[in-house]
This record gives sequence, C-alpha cells and structure tokens, in this order.
Amino acid sequence: MLTRDGAFTQNTNGNLVTADGFEVMGYPAVKGVVNTAAPLAAINIPVVGQVQQPQSTTSFGMTATLDSSATVGTTVPGQVEVYDSLGNNYEATVNYTKAANGWDYSVSLPDTLTPVSNTAAGVTTINYNFGANATLDTGTNLTITGPTATVQLRLPHRPLLRPNLFQLCYSPHHPVNCGRNHRCYGNSHGNQLSITGTNISTSGSVIQDPVASANATGTLSFDSSGNLVSPATNIANISFSGLSDGAAPLNMTWKIFGSDGAPTIGQVDATSSTSAPRKRLRQWLVSGLCNWY
Repeated sequence: MLTRDGAFTQNTNGNLVTADGFEVMGYPAVKGVVNTAAPLAAINIPVVGQVQQPQSTTSFGMTATLDSSATVGTTVPGQVEVYDSLGNNYEATVNYTKAANGWDYSVSLPDTLTPVSNTAAGVTTINYNFGANATLDTGTNLTITGPTATVQLRLPHRPLLRPNLFQLCYSPHHPVNCGRNHRCYGNSHGNQLSITGTNISTSGSVIQDPVASANATGTLSFDSSGNLVSPATNIANISFSGLSDGAAPLNMTWKIFGSDGAPTIGQVDATSSTSAPRKRLRQWLVSGLCNWY
C-alpha cells in the first residue's frame, strides 16, 4: 500500500479509515495468501477487547532425513505444533519406524488432561475427564499424595488398565515415583479418572490419545537414491476426535511435498533428523497495540 496519508484510525466496525472517513482498501488474504484477482475490500482490524475466532490447524509439514542404514525397528520421532478449533495447542508427534522395506509412520496427538478439583467439607475430589473413546497415553505419570484417597478409573476399554499402560501410584505419607509395577483397577464404562480424599494433592500428568483416523499410520517408500516414491501425494484426512477440551475433530493434511513439488522427507546413509516450523496461534485479544509481521 502506498499513500501520503498515514493518519489512519478505526471506525466503529473496525475498518481502517482516513482522516476524511474514507475506508482504506486492499486485496483480501486467506491464510496469509493475498488474492490480487479478488475485488478490493476494506481493511478490518479487530477493535480493542474483541477476540477473533480461533482457526484449527488444517495442514502441517516437517523436514525429515532418515538413516538408510538404521536397523529394523529403529524409531525416529518428530514433533510439530498444531491447534484445535478452540485455540488449544498440542505437540503432534510423527514416529518414523524403520521397516524391512521403507519406514512406517504413525501420527499421534498426546492430549494432557486438565484436572478439575473441588473441596467440600474437607474432602477433595480431583477429576480427569477423557474425551469420547479416547485411550490412555503411555506417557501418563501421576503421583497422589495425602493421608487417605479413593481412586476410581473409568475408561471405555479394560485393556487400558494394564500396568505398563497406566502408571499411577498413591502414597499415604509422601510422594512416590510411579513405575510399571503398579496396577489400577476400574470398571469398563465411563471416561474419567476420579480421586477423592482428605488433604490430597497430585503431581505429574494424565495424558490421553484421541481417536485417530486410518490415515494416521502408513508406510514411506524410497528409491535407490533415497527419494520418496510412496505416497506420491500429500497425506490427507489425518483426523483426531474425542479431544478432552470438547473441540471439533482435528482434520489435517500432512504436506510431505513442498510448494515446488519436491518431497520434504528423504533417506540417506546418515544420522536421522527431523525439524518442523513453529506456528502462531490464530487467535488474538486486541489490547490497543498492533504489531505487523
């Protein structure tokens, strides 16, 4: 935009206007892409105190170099930050596992639960609420401290109660580090971990795995030069439902090809590595100061 009038203000609709009240016009942009073929539109800036609707992540990508000489079963993790429809962020994890003919991949979305605590008549109840049909993540590690406590675990699938999948322990006198030899029993209905007791507290975290679509797993194949040959297109419809915050299912496309059509994942005889860009949350509370970047 080129203008000699830099004294712009906002009208009641949040549109940028000149000192004479004329709206400043510009080409519209969608997800950072300016469409110069579209009609000019008024430039709108949210007014002070207005919260813009968050936008969930619809695509992600990462650069990965996988070691062709790695032994079968070797796993290489990569993380990328994504956001759901309510603006909450997650570290999506892509695990690359060396197979006999290529690399298997698995995309997961560890979802740390927020405890809800309430104390009445000296008795404290701490609840961790799971999303619909979510399963327990192996990274869960929770310690309960207090003189007395009753623990109830209600999950949709009984196999989740195996000690190697749920690490929870309780100490009446002092915190104890959770290990794989502690078992927690519960019934086979509901989606909640509930802890009740007097003068109790918890440390650590409870993590769930939302329900993933079939496209969250697959295999990457490479030619003799280490170039990706399969899949031949970006991987669409990687979705996760049953998020603990009640957000809409997260549906994303994994862009394994760059804008130039070249794959972002390759295989060479070198140590494996991954990297992914950090994304900004598409939600702002305007407080009167705008930074343009």
